[in-house]
Amino acid sequence: MSTPLTNASMALPPLPDGLNSIAAIRPSLTLLMIGTVCTSILLPVGVALLLFSTPALRRKPIFIMNVISVCLGITEGLLSGYDEINAILAPNRRIDPSTFTAFTCLSFFGPLFVESILLLRLWAVFPPQQISRVLKIIVYVPPVMLKLARLANGILYIVKWQSDVKSLGNPVQAGQMLWGTQPSVKIEWMLQTVDNLYASSLFIWRLKGKGGVNGAAATSSRKRRSSYASRLKALFWISISNFVFPVILNIAQIILVFRDSNFLDGSYVFIVNNYVAIIGVILATVWAAGIRWVDGPESNTVETMSMPHFAAPTRVDMSDLEI
Repeated sequence: MSTPLTNASMALPPLPDGLNSIAAIRPSLTLLMIGTVCTSILLPVGVALLLFSTPALRRKPIFIMNVISVCLGITEGLLSGYDEINAILAPNRRIDPSTFTAFTCLSFFGPLFVESILLLRLWAVFPPQQISRVLKIIVYVPPVMLKLARLANGILYIVKWQSDVKSLGNPVQAGQMLWGTQPSVKIEWMLQTVDNLYASSLFIWRLKGKGGVNGAAATSSRKRRSSYASRLKALFWISISNFVFPVILNIAQIILVFRDSNFLDGSYVFIVNNYVAIIGVILATVWAAGIRWVDGPESNTVETMSMPHFAAPTRVDMSDLEI
C-alpha cells in the first residue's frame, strides 16, 4: 500500500532562471496594460489642453494645476510600468521598496491634488465676495474638512503600508494584508465618494439655478443663441467629466472593498479612477477654453449683448471657470 504524498513531494519544482509562472505574470501584465493605456491617453489630452489654451489662461492657477496633474499621471504610469516590467522579467530580483512607495504615494495623494481643481471650480461659480457667510460655510467648509481628513488618513495608510513592506518584503502581500485588516482604504474611498458627491451636487445645483435660465433668449440673434447653447453644453460636460464619472467609479471601489477579498481587483479600479479624474478635469478645462477659442475675437461682443444668465446670485460664464 502506497503512502500518502507529502506536501513537499507535491510541490512543483522551482522554475529555471528567466522564467516566470502565469499566475505571477497575469496581475503584473494587467497593471502594466492599465498604466500604459491610461498614460497614453494623457498625451493627446495634454496636447489639446495646450492647443485650446490662450496665453492668459496659461498664467492662471487652474491651467498650472492641470499641467501638474498630467505630469503626476505620467509619472504614476512610468513608475507602475517600471515595477511591473521588473516583476515580469526579473521575478527573483529583490524588489526596490522606494519605487513602490513613490507609486503608492502618487496613487493615494494624487486624487487629492486633482480634486482640488474641482474646488477651484466651485470657487468660480460661488464667488466668496458675492455670497453670504452661511453659504460660504456650506460650500467651502465641508470639502476642505473632507480633504484634510483624507490627507491624514492617507498618511496613516502609507506609514502602515511601508512598515508591512519592510517586514514582509513584498508590496503586494502588504497591500493584501491592509486590504483585509485595516480600515484606511475603506475610509479613503468613502470620504472620496462623499467629497465628490457633495461637490457635484453643489456644482450642478449652481448650474441649474433656482429659476433655471432667464433672459431675452427668445429675441436674441441666432449667433447669440448658438453661443449660449454651446456654453450650456460645455458646462454640462464639465459637470459630467468632473463629478459624475468619478463618483460612479468611487461607488464601484466601495463595493469591491466590502465584497471582494482580492486586493488586486480593487487596485485595478483604483488606478483607472485616478486617471479618469485627471482626464476629466483636463477635458473640462479644454471645453471651457475651447468654447471661448471658437467664439474668437467676437466673443467679447457676444458677451455684452445682454447674454441670458442663470438665475443665481452671480452669472456663470465660461471665463469664470478659467480662474
